[in-house]
Amino acid sequence: MAVISGNEKMESRVKETLEKKVSGGYNCAQAVLCTYADLLGIDVSEAFKATSGMVNGMTMGSTCGAVTAMAMAAGYAASDGRLGETETRKDAFRLTRKMMKEFTDKNSTVLCSELKKGDDPVSCLTCISDAAEMIEREIFGVGAQDED
Repeated sequence: MAVISGNEKMESRVKETLEKKVSGGYNCAQAVLCTYADLLGIDVSEAFKATSGMVNGMTMGSTCGAVTAMAMAAGYAASDGRLGETETRKDAFRLTRKMMKEFTDKNSTVLCSELKKGDDPVSCLTCISDAAEMIEREIFGVGAQDED
């Protein structure tokens, strides 16, 4: 079930996330969060600024920028933003954990440095595409199967 309903029939924006990254004007996190900013109620320039330092795994090979943006999207979608409120914060934790687990199951890690090494490295475009698909499915219900 979508966290933010009403977008289940929207056109996929996965291709748009990839185009942003390929343009050279966006890092991985920016490409992901800026693509969905309008649907999350975020000003796109604020999303761009907030994700500016999330390049190459927080500049140190740590958590992949696309994954970080995915977690940020989960927080914007699931939390009501009331300071000190814990219930929707727990919802955001659960959604983030679910999406992180799915990403890890598919790619074996969320660490940029680990994704990029070995005999079968995972490209930035694959990470962006995976994160965008998870956002669309888990947050907006695009392509989600009814469980009834």
